[in-house]
Amino acid sequence: MLVVKKFNNEGFWVVLLSTKQQPLDFYFNYVDPSGAPLAAVLAQLRRVSINRLRRDIYVLPAALLDEVRAQRAFLP
Repeated sequence: MLVVKKFNNEGFWVVLLSTKQQPLDFYFNYVDPSGAPLAAVLAQLRRVSINRLRRDIYVLPAALLDEVRAQRAFLP
């Protein structure tokens, strides 16, 4: 999951991640810091509870997060 925006201490907007990259408009394809190809599935924007967040794997660089946000106007 990619946390896009925090609402409060109990909820977040997230975009689901996939290891399958697709050449579609609602997929944002990138390579994570460990070199694995990933895709943020922008059509899968969801609100989740803090209880679903157990651990951070890595933090996406701010420039890359800005690219994700720019790709789809509905992301906060």
